[in-house]
Amino acid sequence: MLSINILLFGVFTDLAGTDKILLNINDSISDLKAYLSHNYPEFSKYSYRVAVNGKIAEDDTMLKETDEVAILPPFSGG
Repeated sequence: MLSINILLFGVFTDLAGTDKILLNINDSISDLKAYLSHNYPEFSKYSYRVAVNGKIAEDDTMLKETDEVAILPPFSGG
């Protein structure tokens, strides 16, 4: 298991009641999403992306303890 700091933004900060959580998860974005869905069911009501070290990551991206991981809410720009 990896111990990783997960940064939360937008609505996810409100849902979790914090802007950062420390998770012990297996090793992929898919594992992270499964953990979040189980422990924060409200998250599944929203579309979100996961960024690792400042870049959008796919579900099969493997995580390392040194990674900076962020849960990004939907947003629009113009």
